[in-house]
Amino acid sequence: MLRLGGASFVVAAATELLLGLVLQTALILLYLGVFDRGGLAAILAQWRESLSAGLLGALATLFWFLAFALETAPRVRTLALIEVLFAQMVSRRMFAQRTGAREWLGVAMLIAGVAAVLNGG
Repeated sequence: MLRLGGASFVVAAATELLLGLVLQTALILLYLGVFDRGGLAAILAQWRESLSAGLLGALATLFWFLAFALETAPRVRTLALIEVLFAQMVSRRMFAQRTGAREWLGVAMLIAGVAAVLNGG
């Protein structure tokens, strides 16, 4: 992204995102058109319902690209492990799942690893 030499890292990240989304869309349309025309028709019939999810997904991906433009990839990917904690919270609140001792140990190890990487250790 930084090698694009654009006006800013925001423009570079948005350009890369646009290129990636166009490529992905073209490839999946080609695949579905060749191997699953019924699936493609079903997807196209539901385009309005999926529009908000697609836009929010693209926005989330833009923020990932911005993070990669600002910081090294290993640090961004390490910080992304915090997603596991959010998944634990969602599974507890929405699905009433309990966290076992081994899972708590895993969460503690994850937090320690993230802290070590982010602090240069």
